[in-house]
Amino acid sequence: MSQRYFEDPEHARLYAKYRTVPPPNLIKRVIGYLEEKVDAKGRQLALDFGCGSGQNTNTIAPYFFRVVGLDISEAQILEARKKSPRENAEFMVSPAEAAPFSSSSAQLVTSCVACHWFNLPNFYKEVERLLVKNGVAAFYAYTLPSIVDHEKAEELNEALCDVIHGSLGRYWGDGIRHLENHYKEIDVPFSKEVVRESFISKSDKSLSDVVAMVTTFSAYQTMKRIEGNEAVEAMTEKFQKRIRESIGTAENMPSEKVTLTVKEDWSLVMGRKG
Repeated sequence: MSQRYFEDPEHARLYAKYRTVPPPNLIKRVIGYLEEKVDAKGRQLALDFGCGSGQNTNTIAPYFFRVVGLDISEAQILEARKKSPRENAEFMVSPAEAAPFSSSSAQLVTSCVACHWFNLPNFYKEVERLLVKNGVAAFYAYTLPSIVDHEKAEELNEALCDVIHGSLGRYWGDGIRHLENHYKEIDVPFSKEVVRESFISKSDKSLSDVVAMVTTFSAYQTMKRIEGNEAVEAMTEKFQKRIRESIGTAENMPSEKVTLTVKEDWSLVMGRKG
């Protein structure tokens, strides 16, 4: 059974606003790999599993006649439908292990920062069923983020790690291990060749955006549900205070004005149906 952590409507709203998109060079690599066997006219359908609020679905939409994002969370699908700018993108509620599509119907199946929560053996079988001959399965995700390009980066990351691995540590689901080991245990078992590549993305975020990013984590939402609002608010306030002390920011400077460079290490695993 899939692990379900993204059901709450407020969580879905935050997810839509603050979750990142995959780096462009990663998407180009996936499409380039597909193009080795499937030309533009053949790219009729892509299926994006665990689509959340649609960030990845909308990113791959320009390359296909039709793209469908699927997620087990109705709240996430409602957000995806509201936010999507793509006319050829559709969204539906569905488990990853049993999609309402015929066999050999999709040229590409993706899962972005999601498949580690699925029942992987059943998901792999479903992906193989759905793909056409020479169709591509691509699964990608980033490790938990880090703060870079700052003289106090070590201190800043200690503060971030204390939140991610300390305060939130016991609230992560089992699937988090796949992020921590860079998707080394994620597979495409029906493919003769499994491609594994790494990518890096960096972006400048305000301190308030970094805090908001933390609130999108499944572990944060679990802690909030178990310990209550006061506990998670105290944790994020402590985190912000440590960041400000490390970089010497005035207490009265708004968090929106405090800029940090955040790095994400992405891992791509993909293969082709023979």
